[in-house]
Formats: sequence, C-alpha cells, structure tokens
Amino acid sequence: MTDESILTFDERSFVNFKDFDFAPDGHHGFRWVNSKRYVVRQPEAADAELLRGLIDSPAYRDNYIGGGIEPEGTRHGPYWLRNISVDSYRTISPEAAADIVDRWLRADGSVPDKLRERVTAEVFEPIDTATAIYELRDLGEGAMSDLGLSNGEFHELVLIDRANASVRLIVASDD
Repeated sequence: MTDESILTFDERSFVNFKDFDFAPDGHHGFRWVNSKRYVVRQPEAADAELLRGLIDSPAYRDNYIGGGIEPEGTRHGPYWLRNISVDSYRTISPEAAADIVDRWLRADGSVPDKLRERVTAEVFEPIDTATAIYELRDLGEGAMSDLGLSNGEFHELVLIDRANASVRLIVASDD
C-alpha cells in the first residue's frame, strides 16, 4: 500500500489573527492557525500508517513562514523534514489538546468573539470529533532547520477522525 493511497490532501484553511479587531486588553501577537484536511483512502490503516502517510505527503512540506506548501521541500515547520518520524508524535487527550490551543489563544490577552468562533470551528470542534489526537513533540534545537527560529511558539496537532474518514493537521504559531 503506498502512502498516496492512504491519504489524499483535500483542503487548507488559514486564520490570521491580524484580520480581527482586538480590544485594548488584547493583541493579535502575529499569531495564526493553519489547518490542512486529508481524506483517508484506506480506512483500515493503523494510526501509525496514517501518520507516516501524512509525513510523506507533499502538503506536509511547509515551513509555515510564508512560502506555503513546497512539494519538494525539506522543511516542516521549524524542523528539517528528515528529523520527523511517526515516533516524533505522542498521543494526547482531547482535553489536553484543547488546553494547549486555549492557553496559546489567550496568550496576548482577550480574544475577539469572531476569532474565537473561527478557532472553535477550525480547531475545537474537530478536536471534539477526533478519535485519536497526536501532538508533535518539541524535537529540540538539533532537529531545527536553518529557518527554525522564525516562529515563536509552534504547536502542531494531528486529529484522526475515523467516523469522517479524515486526518486534520493543525498548526498554531506566530511569526
């Protein structure tokens, strides 16, 4: 079974905090959420196979500093792609995933209602329907690419939703 037959990239959404009006007690902090949805083509594939398919997907090759998806790229987020494996991910609970995003979301003060609604639709609702959630561990400075320090905080979640035959890659970061 090839990785392409396991997952197919479907769609991407991007929520830029700068597009929202913040009250004086809050700030956009140059933060954003990037969500990529994949269709699961092999429903019987184990979670590890889905993670491997995700890592091998051309859409995974994105350094998240403005260049977008680079099908022949060698970076993923702050890391060299060669340093990321299935073992780079750890299972976390829906509560832990929501807490990571919520803490990050509120880091620069109050959050506009419209932004909270978008993040709820893009992140919190998919967390609620996921059957498995994985977090990319901090791989350390030795795994970082030459562009690795371009992002401040970098949070990555992979949501596997067996009922909807999908995998969603969520990156919450800043630049």
